[in-house]
Amino acid sequence: MGDGQFSTIDSYETFLKQTRIKINGMLNKVLWICIIAGPALALGIWAGIFPRVQYSTSFSITALLTLVAICHKFLVSKFAESRITSYFALIALDVVLFYMASCHVNIALTYFLVPLVALLFCDKKLYLLTCALNFIVMLTSVWNISEHYAQTTVTNETPLEWYLNLIGGYVIESSILVAAGYLVCKHMVVYFSNFYKNQAQLLEKEEKITEQFAILSSMTEIYQSVNLLDLEAKTSTFFGQHCKDLEILDWSKRTRTKLNEELSRQVMLDQYENFLHFTNLSTLVDRIGQKKVISDEFISVIHGWFRAQYIVVNRNAEGVPNKVIYTIQNIDEDKKREEHLIRISNTDEMTHLFNRRSYENDVHHYKNAADINPNLVLVSADTNGLKQVNDTLGHEAGDEIIMATANCLVSVFGNIGKIYRIGGDEFMVVAYTATDFEKVKDRFLEQVRAWSGNRVDRLAVSIGYVCKKDFPDANIEELEKIVDSRMYAMKHEFYKDKAHDRRVKRNAIS
Repeated sequence: MGDGQFSTIDSYETFLKQTRIKINGMLNKVLWICIIAGPALALGIWAGIFPRVQYSTSFSITALLTLVAICHKFLVSKFAESRITSYFALIALDVVLFYMASCHVNIALTYFLVPLVALLFCDKKLYLLTCALNFIVMLTSVWNISEHYAQTTVTNETPLEWYLNLIGGYVIESSILVAAGYLVCKHMVVYFSNFYKNQAQLLEKEEKITEQFAILSSMTEIYQSVNLLDLEAKTSTFFGQHCKDLEILDWSKRTRTKLNEELSRQVMLDQYENFLHFTNLSTLVDRIGQKKVISDEFISVIHGWFRAQYIVVNRNAEGVPNKVIYTIQNIDEDKKREEHLIRISNTDEMTHLFNRRSYENDVHHYKNAADINPNLVLVSADTNGLKQVNDTLGHEAGDEIIMATANCLVSVFGNIGKIYRIGGDEFMVVAYTATDFEKVKDRFLEQVRAWSGNRVDRLAVSIGYVCKKDFPDANIEELEKIVDSRMYAMKHEFYKDKAHDRRVKRNAIS
């Protein structure tokens, strides 16, 4: 059987069945070929080679072999894998040999061919039965012709003497044949049974590996690339788009894969050292420890944000990771969406300035800071007259002066700090500058006085500021109280000058 046929057999039992099918088919062809023994025998009779054989014997042999071949052909067509079909062919050959010997056709060597044919089946039971039957046929046929051949010898041996003399050599040769054949058959059985047992184990492993590769290949649809790292064998199997590549790693020379060596040339310069540390395979086991996954995010100057991730898929008996999946996933779009959501969550919808949440997060940083930059300046601004404008001119007019306040703040403070809308008409600025901030404040008020809108012809904004350098011992909360009180002091003066009686929100003036 060819290698292609062996590869399709999944067990030793299947192999025996297919072997019987194959050998039974071959035996049937041999039986058909043996039919020519009759005509060949007739030709030998004509040539004087077989003087004691009659022409009727050649005809009988031809008829007998034809009948055997036809019967065996039927069995092969119906029961090709059955032992009965094999037994029939081997028994039939012994019967033909017995008949030929009885007809004085010299077939001495042929007695030993039938057991040899039985070896092809790799079946010890069939082989031993064939040997036993063949031995009986040999003993019987030799005894059957002993009287005739004893009379033709010049030594005047009795039939029994002639029989014992001939059969003694046959017995010795048959014993050697049976023993040698049995050893051969035994080794064949052991070899093929072990072969298919090992093949079954290999097929099972192959199925698992194929399943793993299928999973890894499907992961390439999610990840930009996938590497299966064997940390014990120090190999990396790369799965990319429509390709697979095995890479041998020598950690004495290089401790990262070709993929990571390429990525290291693309990663942002300020992330370079961190990327080298994360992708160092010689320290990976220690860094993973008992964790299932470790990951980090980096920026490629070509493709933007990407996530590198090591996922443990197998550990050895000591619990040390020995097989790890390494993935690269492009997350640039996710980062953009994340940044967009963060921007939305920290941005005032109307003015597009930062909102109260953003202000509180930033101020919280200063609450935990050991030292505050002396150039820090807090600015508090409040749009005056918003309620009156809303009540008399409508909310669209009120929105107009809120936007006007925001635009004036951006034009003056936008280059030196962050601007927040923390309430309806309330704004805060966190700025850094070493210049005289009174001049900055005056420039802002000039912008406010110069403004004129479509629905409202003038804008009024109360503003207060505090510089950290003027209050070096104050913390951020104390600075907030100071700037708030200064803004409300200006607002109080505004409403006092305008003869308004308005209750302020906070009693910030001591």
